[in-house]
Amino acid sequence: MGSLSLKKQNFSSVTVAGTSPAYIFAGGETALTQLQNGITYKFFGGSNNTIGTFLNTNELTRSMSSANSDRLTVQQGGFTVSYYGYSDNTWRTIGNSSDQSSVIITEGASITFNTWDGAAKNVTVQGTNYVAIINNLNTFFNKDNFRKGTIAADSDVVQTINAVGATHNFFVRASDNTWRRNGSSFDQGSTVAINRNQKIVFVSYDESPIVINMIGNNFLQKNIQGKTNIKKQNQTILKPNQIISPSTTYGNQYIFKGGTPNTIGALFDYSQFQIGELVAADVLVIGFKNSLGSYSFSQYFYSSSLNRWTRNAFGTPDATNTILTEDAIIRINLRNTYKEISIPSGPIIQKLDSGKLNIN
Repeated sequence: MGSLSLKKQNFSSVTVAGTSPAYIFAGGETALTQLQNGITYKFFGGSNNTIGTFLNTNELTRSMSSANSDRLTVQQGGFTVSYYGYSDNTWRTIGNSSDQSSVIITEGASITFNTWDGAAKNVTVQGTNYVAIINNLNTFFNKDNFRKGTIAADSDVVQTINAVGATHNFFVRASDNTWRRNGSSFDQGSTVAINRNQKIVFVSYDESPIVINMIGNNFLQKNIQGKTNIKKQNQTILKPNQIISPSTTYGNQYIFKGGTPNTIGALFDYSQFQIGELVAADVLVIGFKNSLGSYSFSQYFYSSSLNRWTRNAFGTPDATNTILTEDAIIRINLRNTYKEISIPSGPIIQKLDSGKLNIN
């Protein structure tokens, strides 16, 4: 039995008559070499991906005060952290005097550069970093490809579908040529982000064909159709995300599928981790799935002062006996020295979004 290779077709233009199949936004953003003050960008990877190497430091204003320094704000893994350029060419955060230059900016992070005084300024992105403006309805779709109306019912529609299946319908209002969400009176053109892997369906309101062209180099791919079966390997050694900040939650990810032991204290031998308080300890980032299918993430670390696993929350609650429920997501973030983490053989833990894919 041979291996199966799936080659997806890229679409910079689609023809729709009635309701289209589901597409996903797969890429094509225009790479930029400079960041403008106050604009948020998406980072798609590259070699100069630490806070200290991301920008040309010679173009920055630095001082001993955060109020008088240029800043780089990074949003990743549900956390937003602002770093400012200190006068000794290090990067710091407010209230923390340690150098943050080695913090890794992970693929998919949103980044914003701000000058200390709000003045217009461009700074150069270093190395092979791939940075692009986050797409929205205005930058992604040509409005003139759509038939416009007064409400969604008499217009062509762009339907976005999020990770839990919730849908929103957008149309171009004829009176002012703006994108509107069905049921909303506000212009949505610049506020609705079109991110990678965003699922999109098009609807031609009278089922006659329309041709929709993407702006720039953006392209779509059809969602995988058919019955899929993914065979995953159970893990007894977990590969962490090395030498990054505890707020980072991208990189190697695992999913808990059941078995025992299933508590944090029993699953993770604290002697394998750097212990301490949150700013110095290795961190487990664990997401628990709720009844709606979405996740709520928390940070866990082994506190040297309390001598136990602790959740990063008010009152530093004891997390030793916290039970991992089925489909919990696990990420391990290391502070300094890289090492792989061994776990007992009883629990079923698998690499998230990986495995052998069969399609029928």
